[in-house]
Amino acid sequence: MSRPHLERLAMYKVASILIAFSLASVCHAVEPMLSEPWKRDGFATQRFEINGTGTRNNPLRRQLSEPFSGDEIFVRYRIRYDRHSIDTPTENDGEFFVLWMDDSEGNDASTHSAGVPNLGIHVLEDENRFMIRFGPGGQKFADKLTGDREYLVVGRLWKSVPGPREAFDQLDLWVDPQNGAEFKPDASTSSAKSIQQVRWIGFSTGAKTESSDKIEVWDIDIAGSWNAILKLPLPTRPDKPVIPRQPTVQFAQDVYPILKARCFECHAGDEAIEGVRLDVLDEAINQTAPRDAIESRLYQLAAQGKMPPEGDKLSQQELTVLRAWIDEGMDWDEGLLPAPIPVTDHWAFQPIKRPNVPVVKDVDWVRTAVDAFVKRKHEELGLTHAAQAAPHTLGRRLSLDLLGLPPVDNESQSMDGLLNRPEYGQRWARHWLDVARWAESNGHQHNRNR
Repeated sequence: MSRPHLERLAMYKVASILIAFSLASVCHAVEPMLSEPWKRDGFATQRFEINGTGTRNNPLRRQLSEPFSGDEIFVRYRIRYDRHSIDTPTENDGEFFVLWMDDSEGNDASTHSAGVPNLGIHVLEDENRFMIRFGPGGQKFADKLTGDREYLVVGRLWKSVPGPREAFDQLDLWVDPQNGAEFKPDASTSSAKSIQQVRWIGFSTGAKTESSDKIEVWDIDIAGSWNAILKLPLPTRPDKPVIPRQPTVQFAQDVYPILKARCFECHAGDEAIEGVRLDVLDEAINQTAPRDAIESRLYQLAAQGKMPPEGDKLSQQELTVLRAWIDEGMDWDEGLLPAPIPVTDHWAFQPIKRPNVPVVKDVDWVRTAVDAFVKRKHEELGLTHAAQAAPHTLGRRLSLDLLGLPPVDNESQSMDGLLNRPEYGQRWARHWLDVARWAESNGHQHNRNR
């Protein structure tokens, strides 16, 4: 074989090897995978759909961050049982599904029933009902289970004898509890033999739970109090009543003479300097801190000798009176210094009066009091009113005024009929929105300035 043929053959072999390596690298490329749990805000809810196996199974369980051996613990979960998969005891053997709280995890087939608190669903006679128990012999039942309905199940596991080494011997159950039902459970049970601490919670299905059953659970949580498990605000303690201080000074006898002699020359009446009036309670309050003379501008200026700006400063006795008056709540004498009544000629603040209806010459044209005012203006301007329009013209005007739309042929134009039309609300609401300065935002997903 010639040298060129050998070189060409070698090149083919090298190319084949490179292609093989390339294909191998593609075949063994790293598969894309999600690395961490979903990051969720408050608008995404994680739901678990649980199916049965026809035997005891623990499909979902979780460990507490720390073993809990306190005196009480609350648990909650929401549940929805698909109605097409519910077996009733009269048709088959009913349903079984519970949440358990235990000091050990066990395995997928553990029963979590002997001395272990359970709360969930079990059979009572010919119905599936919510149930609690520490074991098969001490079951207590609550409401009947209805398919395709969401329920909130709340349980309270507690110790009748407090202490970390005492048993959780009491169990209460609420189904869709109301805020004030803390001491009114739907079912309660007890057992002398129970766990002393909770380390795990989980859900169990049983022989009554088939693979076709669809059970949704979500909003699973534990807490240390009723308010916390129901996500209610913590109870607030009532504020201690404020005991008013007994006044040591009287406004009329002690305070008023000081204000009149030292302050009113500049800070009283409509021409008060810088608009600061001390002869009006609301204005005087603006110069003080409530029941705190030291933080009040009025007292500070007087104590620093800045007010009054001329003449003798306030004596120590006068300052003591002024300070006590502010600290004790600024008692005031409305008879001595009444609040001024504002006077204005603005029409909105004038008392309502019935106007005198004017007398006009063409009384036959006047049908209402409003017509009389219109006719008077006509006569003042030397105008003659137009003839009455035809009914269809009046109906068209009415429709345009109220609806903003011309009337449809043969449509009734009664006032009540037009006022009941949705177009009336749409038209006139626009005017109110204009007054409220409402406007569409600029954009669909973003609210940019227009």
